[in-house]
Amino acid sequence: MAIWLERIDLLDVFHNEDLTFEQKRDAIVARIKVSAWYRHSSFEFHLVISSLSNTTTPEDFDVVWDAVYDYADVDRVWIAIFASAPATAQKWAEALRQRDEAVALLVDVEKYNHDFISPGWMARRNVFLATLERRAPYGVATDAAVAQAVAEGRMI
Repeated sequence: MAIWLERIDLLDVFHNEDLTFEQKRDAIVARIKVSAWYRHSSFEFHLVISSLSNTTTPEDFDVVWDAVYDYADVDRVWIAIFASAPATAQKWAEALRQRDEAVALLVDVEKYNHDFISPGWMARRNVFLATLERRAPYGVATDAAVAQAVAEGRMI
């Protein structure tokens, strides 16, 4: 999961069918220009935003928008154009719940069925646990911090 340093909220503009192309484009450019990201960015990025403000068709906009997204990825800026943070937070919470249930099941199986566990099952178990470690190497505290960051829109 990525940790985003800044979020630019375009939810109310990007897919608003009541706005003309020019109104959308100008509102998007204006929001980017007032961001800390823009103020602290490179001259090249300023040129990209200038190009975005000069696009005359949605197709031209999309070409330049891809470059904006590339800069956002490198600079760890989340450009919110879909309302996905609550859904992502719910999915993350569900994944944590399922993980906890799976770990509890593993403990029960090992505790009560030790004589019936095959070497193949143990290998799959070890891969599963290693995967959990990679996802949350610092345990439950990290899981809670990640869920909170997702809910706040800093991580997706």
